[in-house]
Amino acid sequence: MSGLKNRLDGLRVTGFREIGLIIGYKIALVLYSIFLSIIFIFESEVGMMEKLLDDFTSMHNEFINDWANAMSTGDTTSIERMAADYYVAFFKSGNEKPLYFTREEAISGMKQSVTHFLGAEKKFENRVIRLRDEGNAVVFYEQLIVRDEKVLARLFTIENWNLDNGRWVVKRKIEEAI
Repeated sequence: MSGLKNRLDGLRVTGFREIGLIIGYKIALVLYSIFLSIIFIFESEVGMMEKLLDDFTSMHNEFINDWANAMSTGDTTSIERMAADYYVAFFKSGNEKPLYFTREEAISGMKQSVTHFLGAEKKFENRVIRLRDEGNAVVFYEQLIVRDEKVLARLFTIENWNLDNGRWVVKRKIEEAI
């Protein structure tokens, strides 16, 4: 009788092991499915951010082309892409505090600069674009104003852009004369 009892006990243990293996297998499948879902979501996010970066870069390329047009025609309308609360912080040199300009002051100053440098070329060198998130981008570049191969002005520029009702606008700009 003890031999029969031992065999029954063995069957129970084996049965529990099989049930445990089946449960473990199902848990592993669920975890694997969750893992794949997370990877899919991450890849979708990455793909979405890459598309947003491509779209933003295209828009900024158009902005640069609009600057070329403004520098040759004097018409600044297409480059006036500033938010209502836009401002510029301009660092002249050394330890001086920056000069701050409101949107209206910046547009007025931009028009004066375009008129002054009419016919010159505005170059955007060493441009770096980064998205903070779906609606905010930062652009860095070295800005050169060149006429007859002579550099008339050189600035480091950082632009902060915001997607506002489907349209990219500059929120603020920091410029430092070099």
